[in-house]
Amino acid sequence: MVQGLILAGGLSSRTDTNKMTMRIKGMELICHTVEAMQDFVDDIFVVTGFYHESTGDAVIDYSKVMVVRNPFYERGMFSSVQYGCRFIDNDFFIIPGDIPFVAKSTYKKLLSATGVVRIPVYHGHAGHPVFIAKELLSELRKEERDSNLKRFLDNHHPNYVEVDDDGILFDVDTLDDLEKMKKR
Repeated sequence: MVQGLILAGGLSSRTDTNKMTMRIKGMELICHTVEAMQDFVDDIFVVTGFYHESTGDAVIDYSKVMVVRNPFYERGMFSSVQYGCRFIDNDFFIIPGDIPFVAKSTYKKLLSATGVVRIPVYHGHAGHPVFIAKELLSELRKEERDSNLKRFLDNHHPNYVEVDDDGILFDVDTLDDLEKMKKR
């Protein structure tokens, strides 16, 4: 069994609106992220924060998705990682919700690779989603609050898995990014 953790708790301060509900190709950004992942996991936890209601409404029709609100979202993304891990009890994928166009082949390749941490790489650049084995959950939950996911992953000798998918690198941080994404 593999689970999914999608981080969607930010303030979207560079867009002045909930970027998870901005539309690309007729669908909310967060829904693209869910759809790319859903065939490879048994359930998905979407960790929200500031925009809890609107993000939750966007994914309400997905049977595998459970929405949880991180009460500490103002502390940053790592607080959402740790909060979301409270609901995880198996190997899992983790991805920010604003990385909508990861190819299904990337999930397949990460599942078939080895290592307790597996990170996709496209032409020398690491991206998302990241696969984390369940034996690291306890340690991740106890990681110092001022740490971050990259530091935690680097301490566990990640297996960098080469993929043919530039979608692992593209996130939406600004309205300009959204327009570029629409043209992809």
